[in-house]
Amino acid sequence: MSSTLKSQRLEEPVPPTVSAGRNDIFLGDVVAHVSAPECRCLLSNTTGMRITVAQEEPGRMDANAPAWIINMRYGDRIYRAVYRMVYNAAGPENGFRATLAGCLHPDEPLPFEIALTQRMRISGLKELRGVIPRRDGTFALQPVTNASPLEAGWSLDGKPRDRIALALPLLGFSSAEGNDRVLSIATDPYRGVEYTLSTLETEPGTALLEFTSSFGGDSDPRPSQSRTVLVAAHPDGEAQFLDTFYETISHIEPGPAWVREIRLNYYDYIANVGKALEPDLSALAAKIPESYRRHVLVCLHGYYDYLGRYTFDSKARRLDDQWTSYDNQARPLPMSKVELRRRIRLVKSFGFRCALYF
Repeated sequence: MSSTLKSQRLEEPVPPTVSAGRNDIFLGDVVAHVSAPECRCLLSNTTGMRITVAQEEPGRMDANAPAWIINMRYGDRIYRAVYRMVYNAAGPENGFRATLAGCLHPDEPLPFEIALTQRMRISGLKELRGVIPRRDGTFALQPVTNASPLEAGWSLDGKPRDRIALALPLLGFSSAEGNDRVLSIATDPYRGVEYTLSTLETEPGTALLEFTSSFGGDSDPRPSQSRTVLVAAHPDGEAQFLDTFYETISHIEPGPAWVREIRLNYYDYIANVGKALEPDLSALAAKIPESYRRHVLVCLHGYYDYLGRYTFDSKARRLDDQWTSYDNQARPLPMSKVELRRRIRLVKSFGFRCALYF
């Protein structure tokens, strides 16, 4: 899908709206125009595959939810799907943003994956640079040109192919001319996403942002599949940058504020039949001053009985009071709610944060 973002100087902020008939989204001084998606098949052998994309008839099209008909011929079969985009805009309290919810409705489950690519043309960004949230917990700034595009991605296994691995399905971009404003694009984490950011050689000051995600396949036979994409403008720069990712999963309750202060993770795998936790905590405390320990998360990992059951009695609808856990060498260890609570208190007594992997 192709989009165009145009930067304009306005006397007053424009209310976030979606204009009828043109599929334009106004986000302050940024305007996004959306057109047709591009589609390709992800089969290793696409011989005989033919894909066509056509926009739904204008008389039937909702201006706020344009749709495209995708026909996929593979061998002697024709698979048909409708891809619909729904737009919502908000602001300007915490920066302007627009949510693009893309939903694929195949007539029948697709036996293969398809990739849908969206493109945005962004004007008004001189000396373009990418803002990259890296897996090591730091940000990186990378100059971007037509000859040196930024290729980044996020995947469930943490290893996107042939591109920079992102800590989150989130990418920022801004002008290097000193303007504090950062634009960002975030995608929900339910499938991988690939981003490519470059400039247009024929149009100075114009960037091209491409993002691709997949749908369909034997691993996901649902009758419809959706992806949420959030595009945002942050007037305060990187201060609001990470929040855009969490808005793509707004149905999930946010964690406590202190989780963003964590700088070190320690996993306890019930080593040595559960006897390793206290000496490990003492060793950590000897190296980390007390004033810094609130930035350390100790995760009690594997204290359940079996994968899938997790000590939960489905008939009684409650956790067991007692069960058998297994240490890092699969040796049995009697466990109970009382003992688990004792270990949580032990972790907190050293001044560390505690999490339970359950």
